[in-house]
Amino acid sequence: MSTPFQRIVPVIACTLLLGGCANEKPTGTTSDRGDAFVAAVDVTYSTQGVRQTYLPDLVAVTDRAAAARAPFYADAFDGNPAAHIRWRVQGDFARRPPAVYDGNESLTQQYLAARARELRPQLRELLATRPTRSGSPLGELLQSISGLCAQQRTAGRHCRAYVFTDGVFIGDGFDARRPVTQRALQQFVDRWATRLSGLRGAEVSFVGVGYGTTVPPRALETSRRGAQALIAAAGAEMKDWNVRLAPEDGAA
Repeated sequence: MSTPFQRIVPVIACTLLLGGCANEKPTGTTSDRGDAFVAAVDVTYSTQGVRQTYLPDLVAVTDRAAAARAPFYADAFDGNPAAHIRWRVQGDFARRPPAVYDGNESLTQQYLAARARELRPQLRELLATRPTRSGSPLGELLQSISGLCAQQRTAGRHCRAYVFTDGVFIGDGFDARRPVTQRALQQFVDRWATRLSGLRGAEVSFVGVGYGTTVPPRALETSRRGAQALIAAAGAEMKDWNVRLAPEDGAA
């Protein structure tokens, strides 16, 4: 018969060596940490005339992050996303509010909403960013988002990415303005999907699609097919492809 001390030792060892036993709820899981919100804004020449119309939906994404007490990251991209995306706008809404708000959910949400409003001047600056290279390369853009989402997944967070763009992707061997065969599309997907492992489990929404652009609907459909195929190959979900931000699930 084991003594009480003998029964306690395995529990201590499990805690010290493994950080918890198999029947304990793991910490740092997605359910524990929630979401991380990521916004990438297309500032290429084709969006110049309509870019300011992105602001209300961009603000709404920021507000969603604040309400969810989730980290928020945003930056602008042009024809060279890897060189320019540094996630210049950040809101650490996951950080615990001051102790004075403890136990008062209403005041806590007001505090978080006020912090979200503080980011609006920075969001306006993003929309005013001048491009340095033409094109809107889909692969490089998703690769930049993938790197950030991989970091968030390590922290147990589910990545929700929003790309504000007219939806005409050009670059990385993919040009939505020209006919793309199924074989060429598959080659494009195969070339980039292995670089996007950080997107696994993420949701990606495209906002502003088609607004202000003169390209034919066929080109937008080519872009949609390319984006959906690449995101799916990376193990993520293309949540939306629309001109305006979709309402939250369950919202009116």
